[in-house]
Amino acid sequence: MFILSDVLAIVSADDRQLLLNLFENAPAYITECSVIKTLLPGQTLITTDQKADRIFIHITGQLLGIDTFEPDIIYNFMEFHPVNIIGEFEAFSNKRNYQINISIKSKSILIVITMKDFLNWMQCDIKALNIITRLLALKLSSESKVARGNLFLISYDRLLIYIYNYCTNSNNDGQIIIINKKRSELADEVAFCEKTINRAVNKLVSDGFISSGRNSIKISPNQFSLIKETLELRQLI
Repeated sequence: MFILSDVLAIVSADDRQLLLNLFENAPAYITECSVIKTLLPGQTLITTDQKADRIFIHITGQLLGIDTFEPDIIYNFMEFHPVNIIGEFEAFSNKRNYQINISIKSKSILIVITMKDFLNWMQCDIKALNIITRLLALKLSSESKVARGNLFLISYDRLLIYIYNYCTNSNNDGQIIIINKKRSELADEVAFCEKTINRAVNKLVSDGFISSGRNSIKISPNQFSLIKETLELRQLI
């Protein structure tokens, strides 16, 4: 069981209104039978070999969508931010298993609803159904346009997008941002071999996008602006 007022107290004002609209006409069994789940960085939420029997309403923290497209190479293809529904695609398309692997990037709180309760809720609450299908459409559109397309980018472009996303999520406006990661770590996250990443880093340095030190990448405010302008011009973000 969860108390909606407790959930509303820990989310932003915009998310609060969305959740109020979502649960406005929800049957009593949704709050009575659902639970709150807290997960920590590195933990796994769902995998593609797991039966799709629960719906998750993601209310705080960041999640990572993960693909494995070469042996032993993991690619974090998309970040999920609140408010986000997980499992609704499987519910509406009658998929037996989840169609995505999701891990926890930062401490996250989710509302967990059984698939049966969720589908019964959708059948009697047109307002909630409209909200969830709209969120699903936006998520699928974003994934198709940007994230999945990154799989086919060259290492230079993919690393530049990775650096842009890292800076955007760092909340260090107007300051030098430092990515303290070994080349092997970058290779794992960007999904290219270490030698390829080294060449991409050297090219980004020579093009003025970044400054590089031992196991670190530095991005000044001016460099971040240049990265953003370049990616926007090439329609990569």
